[in-house]
Amino acid sequence: KESKRFLSAYRAEAHPVALFLKQRPFAMTPLYLVYDRACQALGGELNSPQDSRSELFNYRDDPQENRITPTQLEIVRNLIERNVADQALLLEDHMGFLATSVSVAPFLGLLGTVWGVMDAFGGMAITGAATLSAVAPGIAGALLTTIIGLLVALPSSIGYNILTNKIRRITVDMDNFAQELYADIQRTFVVE
Repeated sequence: KESKRFLSAYRAEAHPVALFLKQRPFAMTPLYLVYDRACQALGGELNSPQDSRSELFNYRDDPQENRITPTQLEIVRNLIERNVADQALLLEDHMGFLATSVSVAPFLGLLGTVWGVMDAFGGMAITGAATLSAVAPGIAGALLTTIIGLLVALPSSIGYNILTNKIRRITVDMDNFAQELYADIQRTFVVE
C-alpha cells in the first residue's frame, strides 16, 4: 500500500526531485529508499557541496549549471540499480528459513511417526501381546509428531507462497520505478 501511495505522490510531481525536496518520507516502501538514494547521488553529481536536503538542489541562474553529463547519469543509474538489488535482497532475507521449515517439517513428522511405530512394536514385544495398552503410547506419539509436522508445514507453505508472490510484485515495481526515475532524471538533468 505504501509503495502505491509513494508512486502516486511521485507521479503527481512535475519535477523528479520535488518529492525528495518536500522531505515527505515513505518509510514502509523500498521504492522510496531507492528514490532517496538516487536523489542524493544526483545532488552529488550536480556538485552540490551542501549536506542539507533542501540545499542539495539549489538552482543557479544558469540552467546549464543544473545539468549532468551522460557519464554522470550512468553513475546515478548504476547506483539506482544497485539499490534496487539491495532492496530485493533485504525483502528476501529470511525467506530461506521459511522455505526450510516447509521442507523439513514433514520429514520431522515422518521421523516421529516411524519412531512412534517402533515404540508401539517395542511395547508389544515387552508385553508379549498386541493389547491397546501396549501399543497406545507409541501410536499416540506417532500421531502427535505427524500432526505437529503438518501444523508447521502447511502454514509455512501457504505463507511462503504468499510472501514470495508479494516480494516478486514489489521487485517488479522497483525495477519499473527505477526505469521511470532514470528516464525522468535523464529528461530533466542531462546535458544535450
